[in-house]
Amino acid sequence: MKLKSLILFACSLAFIFNLTAKDVIKLTWQGGSIKKITIVATTNEPFTIDWGDGSEIETRTGTGDHQNITHFYGSFDSFQATIAGNSDNCLLTWFYCDGQTVTDLDLSANINLINLTCYDNQLNTLDLSANIRLEGVQCEDNQISHLDLSANTALTFLACSNNQINTLDLSANTALTFLACSNNQINTLDLSANTALTYLSCYDNQISSLDLSANTVLEHVTCYNNRLPLSDLYTVSKVIDYLYSKLLGTQTLVPQTVQANDEIDFSSQAKFEGIPTVFAVYKGSSIAITNIDYTIAGGIITFITDGNYTVIMTNDAIIADPNYPAKVIATFMVGDEVGITDVPQTPNILSYPNPTVGKVYIEIESNIKVYNMRGALLQETFGNQVDLSVYPQGVYLLQINEGWSKVVKQ
Repeated sequence: MKLKSLILFACSLAFIFNLTAKDVIKLTWQGGSIKKITIVATTNEPFTIDWGDGSEIETRTGTGDHQNITHFYGSFDSFQATIAGNSDNCLLTWFYCDGQTVTDLDLSANINLINLTCYDNQLNTLDLSANIRLEGVQCEDNQISHLDLSANTALTFLACSNNQINTLDLSANTALTFLACSNNQINTLDLSANTALTYLSCYDNQISSLDLSANTVLEHVTCYNNRLPLSDLYTVSKVIDYLYSKLLGTQTLVPQTVQANDEIDFSSQAKFEGIPTVFAVYKGSSIAITNIDYTIAGGIITFITDGNYTVIMTNDAIIADPNYPAKVIATFMVGDEVGITDVPQTPNILSYPNPTVGKVYIEIESNIKVYNMRGALLQETFGNQVDLSVYPQGVYLLQINEGWSKVVKQ
């Protein structure tokens, strides 16, 4: 009786922990073309590919190296392909399916995966919780909004740029050496646990604080087009010595609405290494006049008259790539009745979608400025897209090079 119970218990454990499961990869994609995957399977071990279109199931033999495999779909329907090891000895350790219009990728039965490349597809989700041996992930250029990496403690390489990720928790990924997470919607990025990190690219997000004091072996930082204060840029600039690896660039703080005679405290940004910060203050498009439009003392600014103000902060103590010098822009709407009453739409400016819930795309790369209807400059960038998701619903004006476009944010 005891022996039978032990056998049943062992079988239950095997089922729960999937101890004898074969490696399986499933992916759903649109047909109508030649599809290509690249896979690494154990040498001399057979695996099968069911292309999901009724064609004959293929049997391949692993080589221990990269194998490029193609298949033609005559229909434009959606198909699910399944790659499966024939035995427990066939490990599928590397998998590439980049640029193949993949809409779903199921890796839950592939616990031996070491490297995954699935960039330039149409993935909304990517579940890596079962892939505890993963060391490298490239999933750029998808529509992923959430990426849980808490189970991937062996991860050393992560490239997840050009998605829609809001939060990125890397506290469990202490082996990480390479991180590219640019052009997402990340608000905070805590890298205190990632002390092995040597490469960081996090530009075009909404990061308002970046403490790299623990990342002493960093060799490259690119962090422009975020919301970092000048003090954070100063700290970042001191982490690495190599000048041309510091692409700090322009930071645009969250716009503020204040009243005349309110004190704006930038005292923590006023001086670094004894070098005073330069505060360039503009009212509208003109230089603001000290003691008439505003006063400043020790980094504390007080606006005297109503209007739309822009404060640009720079400091020579912050050493950066000369093509990406450190600059912080802060905008203020002072008073209650300031704004833009009428800006004509420029017919040849193509921006879409309109209305939008977040990103607006421009037909060509341009200098882009975003204003609210009160005339406050909210952000300034160069590229072919701008993100309005951080702003409330309403109408916004895009100055695209010399033209204008009016966009509704839902």
